[in-house]
Amino acid sequence: MTSDKLAFGRTLRFWRQTLRISQESLAFDLDISTKHLSFIETGRSHPSSELATKICKSLPLHERDVNNLLIAGGFAPAAWGKAAGSKPEASGLEALWRRKAITVMLKGLDPLPCSVRDSYGYIKAVNRGWVAHSRRWLGDLIFQAPLNNYSLFYSEQGWRRFATNWDDLGWSGLLELQQQLLLSPNDDAEQLYQELLSIPAIKEAMSGGKQLEAAANASNIRLQDSDGVVQTCTIIITTFTEDFVADPRYLIDTWFPRDFSYGYSKDELQFDESLQHPLLYY
Repeated sequence: MTSDKLAFGRTLRFWRQTLRISQESLAFDLDISTKHLSFIETGRSHPSSELATKICKSLPLHERDVNNLLIAGGFAPAAWGKAAGSKPEASGLEALWRRKAITVMLKGLDPLPCSVRDSYGYIKAVNRGWVAHSRRWLGDLIFQAPLNNYSLFYSEQGWRRFATNWDDLGWSGLLELQQQLLLSPNDDAEQLYQELLSIPAIKEAMSGGKQLEAAANASNIRLQDSDGVVQTCTIIITTFTEDFVADPRYLIDTWFPRDFSYGYSKDELQFDESLQHPLLYY
């Protein structure tokens, strides 16, 4: 969290003036004095967590801007979705253009397998390369709903089943998910996390004092199927947002084969009618 004691007040004043809301009007909505609000904006007073949340709910801000304001005050970002509370989802038009932009990006990355997920690992969109590659290894598991990256990675039938270098990969994903839940609690993701912890291999690792390493932006995974075929990929993780915006964010997982080949071209993927998936939008 930021250590700048004046950041919350500066950000609040910026949005109040941008939205053309007077101090008197906002103070009335918050049931505080105008003097108190003025002290908050100038940094002479710092709001409690309860008041900061109330301020955010009083301003007509998008979710990203709400979280910027909370982070500026040293507070955890808000969770969105079922456990999020009062803020509305993106408008239909905004959601449509967001999906269009993501789809163009994913299509451009074919034939490299690529998926987009949220902070809790729930996959929002995939490309044809991802469907072809993941279906080959994981079969019908990729059609489970809701589809979650952590579940695919750690489940008994997931990527762990084929990874010959599993011990080298470690359990950093669990640490990543746990930290996200500490920052932004989410009921569905918490249930998923508890289910992952109940997997026998994970329970054994945890009880044995397995060292959790920090999540990395790149990792190598070596897969071997029942026929002995080995494929090594480097998974690169990128994000839509910069450091200051902790949430909401989308993460992009792109699989790069070490031999630069998956056995099919972009054109072959485009005309393969068997490549169907609920999260494939082109």
